[in-house]
Amino acid sequence: MIGSVAIVVYGKDFDTLKEQATKQWREFTGDGSVNLPHDTEFKVEEHSEKEYKATVTMRLRITER
Repeated sequence: MIGSVAIVVYGKDFDTLKEQATKQWREFTGDGSVNLPHDTEFKVEEHSEKEYKATVTMRLRITER
């Protein structure tokens, strides 16, 4: 199976958005050392004068245990 997870993060620049997305991804997966999947998609838009909002979508292969 193939699935996806979408999260929303906020930050002042792309590095902050990526850090926040990585933090949430690690919490979701329960693995504190995992990185974002290589095909992660960031859809960034202006949220306020000094902040951006990104919808971050991670695609993943789901295997049964």
